[in-house]
Amino acid sequence: MNTPGPWKIATTYPSNTIDIVPWATQRQRICRLKSRIDYCVSQVRADAYMIAAAPEMLEVLEELVEYAADCASANDEFLICIKEANKVIRKAKGEVE
Repeated sequence: MNTPGPWKIATTYPSNTIDIVPWATQRQRICRLKSRIDYCVSQVRADAYMIAAAPEMLEVLEELVEYAADCASANDEFLICIKEANKVIRKAKGEVE
């Protein structure tokens, strides 16, 4: 079970360190990203935004897959996308590696 979302980024001191924290409590650090090289700070920040969005992205993907399962007229490409989405959902939940 993961920490419930939404999550957000919180820049800490020094400025090359970014924590991911739950939006509601902001007390429990989910993870910390740190750039050891100044020019990588923007990449670390981009990674932090992606990680912080993960719980919401998973929730939306699960809703889309559930909705798509109700669609009777699905073509092969659509079914392949749904299969891949289910695979990513399982990966996010630690059910596959």
